[in-house]
Amino acid sequence: MHLCDAHHNGRALYTACVTAELTAGYYYDMDIVRSRVRTMQSALPENMHLLYSLKANPAPPLLTLLAQERCGADVSSGAELLLALRSGFASETICFVGPGKSSAELTLAVERQIGAVAVESASELHMLRHIATTRRCPTTAIVRINPTYEVRGVRMAMGGRTTQFGLERDEALHCMHDAIHRQSPLQVCGIHIYVGTRIASATDAAWNVGQVIAQARQFGQTGAICTKVDVGGGLGIPYYEDEHECAFESFAEAVQEHVRAYHATGLPPCLFYLESGRYIIGPAGCFFARVQHVAMDGDLQQVEVAATPALHGLSAGSFLAKNRHFLGAGLHRDGWKRGKLPTAVSYRLHGQRLPWPTRVTAPRLAIGDYLVFLNSGAYGPTTSAVWRALEGFPAEWAGSNGCIHMLSPQMTWRTLAKGQQLVTGYA
Repeated sequence: MHLCDAHHNGRALYTACVTAELTAGYYYDMDIVRSRVRTMQSALPENMHLLYSLKANPAPPLLTLLAQERCGADVSSGAELLLALRSGFASETICFVGPGKSSAELTLAVERQIGAVAVESASELHMLRHIATTRRCPTTAIVRINPTYEVRGVRMAMGGRTTQFGLERDEALHCMHDAIHRQSPLQVCGIHIYVGTRIASATDAAWNVGQVIAQARQFGQTGAICTKVDVGGGLGIPYYEDEHECAFESFAEAVQEHVRAYHATGLPPCLFYLESGRYIIGPAGCFFARVQHVAMDGDLQQVEVAATPALHGLSAGSFLAKNRHFLGAGLHRDGWKRGKLPTAVSYRLHGQRLPWPTRVTAPRLAIGDYLVFLNSGAYGPTTSAVWRALEGFPAEWAGSNGCIHMLSPQMTWRTLAKGQQLVTGYA
């Protein structure tokens, strides 16, 4: 199921936008989120748990839905941890990953007894052990390894020789063996490897997962038994017409084989985590902007919209290029419209008409329609420079079964100014 297939939600969204006189915003289709999650869960091995990475999109209604669908949560800050718990994720299904955890954040993880804390260094492991011992709380840790083997298909690397994340293999193995002989509430019971993201090839993605599982098998054969292994994720979605989505069914079939091979060694049962954020929410969301002017220049459609790229962080992302066409669509009274017409987008800022950083493919549009940037459900408002040009924070809406709900209203510069205090006496 794709966003533009949900015509009833599209018609309802257009009506809501016109009624609210919206110029721009984000929309997330909860029906598509639910469908994608269930498809992924049914294809994965029984002992592989799907985690949703909150950094992709932390909208509370979305998190509540994912918790209801029995997803786990991948968090990387104390605030994300608290939000995950408040949204209904069971503490034992939460994995706290990422570098730079503070003592307060580790204390929170220990006190809430979450499923696992992925430690990035020996010093972080020491700090976590001290907190767990002081509070006498059973705590589970997994050790992040910075891999030195070949990583395949990654467009945004977060592991390997060029990064600072995690421990070297031998140091991680030492930490696990050392923990076995300690009398401590802290149990170091597995590994975590995350090599990067935006992997479009199912073969490459599965190969990377297979390397993590092979590493866990090697650890187990030395006596460092793994009962929890976070294999990362990084499955990619298309942003441009010449890109394709990672084929999940093919990926899952290959992962099934890797898991079966692990169990064939006779090692104790292991719970595997697969992290996904962009892959779940990205295709279920879009950014839309109202069309103010349309003209044709040969085969090129020129559209001026009532928004700036500051509201759509993906337009200026490091992995986007000006000479490629972003996946687009249109939204009008009859719902979603698809089309392949090359479209140049412009906007006005301080009286000047400026080009949008990237072009888009779209249908023929009319004034009053909305130009849609597809696959924008992940890393949207949370990565936008939204206060640049004093545009404020974009509105966010969600839909399901033909009903549209506002998640958050658009916050303008007036909202920001209202919360400020005037301080005098600087002269």
